[in-house]
Amino acid sequence: MIYDKETASRIIEEIGKKFGEKCNTNPKDFWNEEKEKKFQEDKKSIEINEKEEITETDKLIVKKKLFITKKDNNNCPLCKRFNLGIRDEVCLIKFNMCENCYDTKKEPGAK
Repeated sequence: MIYDKETASRIIEEIGKKFGEKCNTNPKDFWNEEKEKKFQEDKKSIEINEKEEITETDKLIVKKKLFITKKDNNNCPLCKRFNLGIRDEVCLIKFNMCENCYDTKKEPGAK
């Protein structure tokens, strides 16, 4: 839609009445060097925190945050075997069983 200057100014005026005068001002008017520095620092810290480390073992690529950090959760609830391998940890997190139990359940005819 193309408006003439009069109609556009009326629309802006009505928006100002309905939502307040702050919505008709340019956001750059409230921005300064101090806010810019703080924004850049926050942005860097967020990027560092969100950076995900990826580990590659055999044919499996896994994000580091998927690994179990608690030592008391390393036992398979089905066979009670202590799990040390990375594949066991991934299966334990994803399927709540070790890799061996997962493979036996996956075989045809297994229940």
